Amino acid sequence: MSHRRIRVKLPTSSALQPQVSSSGAIMQDSMLSKSSSTTLSSSPSSPFAPFRVKMDQEDCVIFQSSDSVNFFVHPYNVKLTSPVLSTTLTADLATLAKAADGTPIIRFDCDSAVLNLVVRLISPAPDVVFADTRQVMAVRKVADAYDIAYAKSRTEAMLLKARAEDPLLVFALALSMDMKVEAVKVAKHMVDTNLLANMDGLPYHPEMDDRLTAGAYCRFVSFLQQKGGPLFPFTLSTVSFASPQAAPPSPRKCIDPPPLLGEEALRRHPYDLVIHSSCDATVQLFAHKWPLEMASPVLAETISKSTEKTTGGISVITLPENGDVLHTLVSCCSGAIVINTSTNNANVRSLIHLAHAATKYGVSSVIKATKATVDTLLNSHPLQLYLIAFDCGWESMALRAMDKISVEYAGMYLSYMEESSAKGYHRLLKYRRDRKRAGLAARDKFMGTGSEVVPAVPEEKAVLVAQSTAPKGLDAGAKFQLVPSFAPRNDSLVLFKPQSRISSYRGVEFRGNLSAEETVQLKAAIDAAMDAVKLEFK
Repeated sequence: MSHRRIRVKLPTSSALQPQVSSSGAIMQDSMLSKSSSTTLSSSPSSPFAPFRVKMDQEDCVIFQSSDSVNFFVHPYNVKLTSPVLSTTLTADLATLAKAADGTPIIRFDCDSAVLNLVVRLISPAPDVVFADTRQVMAVRKVADAYDIAYAKSRTEAMLLKARAEDPLLVFALALSMDMKVEAVKVAKHMVDTNLLANMDGLPYHPEMDDRLTAGAYCRFVSFLQQKGGPLFPFTLSTVSFASPQAAPPSPRKCIDPPPLLGEEALRRHPYDLVIHSSCDATVQLFAHKWPLEMASPVLAETISKSTEKTTGGISVITLPENGDVLHTLVSCCSGAIVINTSTNNANVRSLIHLAHAATKYGVSSVIKATKATVDTLLNSHPLQLYLIAFDCGWESMALRAMDKISVEYAGMYLSYMEESSAKGYHRLLKYRRDRKRAGLAARDKFMGTGSEVVPAVPEEKAVLVAQSTAPKGLDAGAKFQLVPSFAPRNDSLVLFKPQSRISSYRGVEFRGNLSAEETVQLKAAIDAAMDAVKLEFK
């Protein structure tokens, strides 16, 4: 009989290290065993006592964490506090997995530290201690999924405080956990508290580096700048966290190996490596070890450390890329194919994924070929080129694209931003802002305090507006396009005497009736100041 598994999808909180003693105190990670429930300590000193001991032989349910820690909970408390779990333990009881003694098991995709807190809130126990905001939000995620009212009220009080103290962190965590309601709630809080006016710089938190896409960050900045409207979706994720059971994996399909060797040669040199994809359970790619080991030191080490074997004794490695990328990468390493250098949208997207993989594995020949192709985007799609180069770690290419964006490029959104990190996009905005500030400071220093120009030139401000058609140079396949309109704030205007003529150089305005020599000197000062600003690449 197949068993139905009840899951709440949450990111594993490996960085939380929250271990709670029976008194609620934070304990060391060494006290947390992640082996099966039959070997875990059930003594009162266990971090999860008293829920590590089966309380009633006849009436008990097991909550099992993603790291295989079992918690024994009385079903009366479960049914009383969660209508969702109550239904699971009544109508769906027959479909649940069972322990050896017949105890029903409900499995969660949160770690034992988070599940321990959920169990204590269900009990309820008085000694519930949260390690940090991440843990509060992870518990809230479970509480929302299972409609645990008391856990919701406890975490809501803490989230109110967290929104006030560090709203950017809460926003980043909410998006990473796909908590869309909380993301909108904290974004509106930032608008209500006028976050942009009360901070020097762009709204950003280091937690956004790997949690937000550039597209989500673009919409977030737009939302704050427009003081809450329109309300763009901060994430385009369509993953459902309510699905009780993942679909069983399909049988693996064999991808045709690269046609490097003929049939006779293959009989003499059979394939000695199988590659699986962790993001597609159906992928099974046959290959030879030696071309991969010669082309990539990273893959060579991965192969040497592999202990998994097929039934026929062939080594198996599992890589995170999809089947198409793996097939192309293996084929390139084997010299079986030449990379398609077409710059149409479909091929460019494939090249981007290939470039990421080649950079990660250090396949120099593929890196060289993909760099040469994507470099042709410099004039037509400099923003896309910049994001690709930043994500791949190609600093010189990113800088060339950055300069192109700063001077000639008007569009600030394209659909590739939904696949790129917010970190690179934030660095782009910060670089442009810092260069503008440096230019204004150089102008003010040159002109002196007695200048006829009031040195209150506003900073460049990107106001993103919806546009029904894609502007030239942008990806027309995007669901919607956002284009910036750089405009001064209403409370910060540039004042000139009526008789003054205004000139501009690299976006810096100044009195235009300077002498030719003074103009040359001023431009040189602006150049020196702006060129001294460096892109934060790492």
